[in-house]
Amino acid sequence: MFDRQAGGPDAAGTLSLVALAHCTVLEQECRVVALAAHWADLHHPDSQAPAEKPLPGAEQGRQLGGEGTPEVLEFAAAELGAHTETSSGSARRLMADALDIRHRLPELWQLILTGAVPAWRARKVAQATRHLSRDSAMHVDAAVAPSITTLPWGRFETLLAAKIIEADPKAAEEQAKIWEAERFVRTGRTGQSGLKLLIAKANAGDVIWFMATINRIAEILRLQGHLDDVDVRRSKAIGILAQPALALQLLWDFRNEQHPAAGQPQEPEQPIDNEPNPPYDQPTTTRTDDLLRQPIPESADRGLIIEPPGVDVRKLRPHVTLHLHLSEETLRLAGLLGGGVARLEGVGPLTLGQVRRFLSDTGCDVKLQPVIDTRDTPPVDSYEIPRRIREAMFLRMPASCFPYAAGTSHLDLDHTKAFVPKVRGGPPGQTGSHNLGPMVRFEHRIKTHGRWQVRQPEPGVWIWRSPNRNYYLVTNTGTQQLGNGLFARRVWKAAGERRRESIATG
Repeated sequence: MFDRQAGGPDAAGTLSLVALAHCTVLEQECRVVALAAHWADLHHPDSQAPAEKPLPGAEQGRQLGGEGTPEVLEFAAAELGAHTETSSGSARRLMADALDIRHRLPELWQLILTGAVPAWRARKVAQATRHLSRDSAMHVDAAVAPSITTLPWGRFETLLAAKIIEADPKAAEEQAKIWEAERFVRTGRTGQSGLKLLIAKANAGDVIWFMATINRIAEILRLQGHLDDVDVRRSKAIGILAQPALALQLLWDFRNEQHPAAGQPQEPEQPIDNEPNPPYDQPTTTRTDDLLRQPIPESADRGLIIEPPGVDVRKLRPHVTLHLHLSEETLRLAGLLGGGVARLEGVGPLTLGQVRRFLSDTGCDVKLQPVIDTRDTPPVDSYEIPRRIREAMFLRMPASCFPYAAGTSHLDLDHTKAFVPKVRGGPPGQTGSHNLGPMVRFEHRIKTHGRWQVRQPEPGVWIWRSPNRNYYLVTNTGTQQLGNGLFARRVWKAAGERRRESIATG
């Protein structure tokens, strides 16, 4: 049992105090950033006495921020760091971020002055745009400032990366080539039971193909009767891939076996079945351990014969479905700007050059799927959600619809208004984009059991009411806190009326 402290505010009073404390923290952290910029002003090189400049090793002015920021005496960071109980390096970075925000990110600077943005978020934008010209940085500032307080950080980072590419596509392409060259495969220290950590940084396309192949071999191990957990089978698949002849032999022997998901393409991160086949359904193919002891024919001019004549090697490849998002404007302006931005789900923003290299360097067959029009997805009467509606929903709202949620994968689609079967008087067309919302499982449970309520006045718009009567508006642009006043209550009421009207006219 937990002892409850006697007295104190009730739930509403506690939340008010929490909100007040939160605003105070935001304002004070923003004030620290503003004061760091002022501290840098006080230590401009012009403030240094002329006699001190010629001395060897004397303090010099340094440009801590990006293009367009003033120089600062380099020792200024030491005292600032001491007074903030941090290192000189941290204080130097604080001044650099503050100067970048003030001189290169004017809209974020106004948010800093009013204490309306978490300071660490504004600083992250300053750091991410430091390599850009001042004009390009201001372009990014204008594009991301309206969303910095409404989007969860993971989604905001995606937006920021895209806008940085848009601001200077050629510079982004050059930077992308530098990052692509920074690849490695390393092993960590041996851990318990002789297990060793393998770490790799590689081209996104290569990693997707690698994981798809790992999943396929793990599935083959399941078909052979291995009872290990799927992650254990994936780790065993790495050892099999380390012996290419064995890996190819397995892939060839099981080429006609059904792939996971009943023949559907295997997603790189999709869980695969963990139940072995029953004894009467075991394949007759030789087990993996026995393959290691089988001699492989050799030829004087070919070495190992791992591909019989007439074999279609494409059958050995895993199937991967990729969702690449390109706007019409990007394709239209690509020739003029020398590049553009695309978004590959599971990877994030990429330059068009990266997309071209990925599709060409893998040597794979590319099959284009029809574009889904999210506006043309009529609802159905059944409780089950058809694939076309599911895909349209995730294109319309690629993240959870719960307030300030960051989840973008492994989402449930839940009926906003509980589904009522026709036999119990339910209306037709209950399952559609007008009555569905994506959520992670935990948020789904909160909605069902946690006294949260939600209304969906139209597709892509959710109004939430918390147990303590605070209201939130959620769209694919983020979350807006409506508070708990008269305006918020009227929005909540109007959402209910709008909902009833749409049902009546539907």
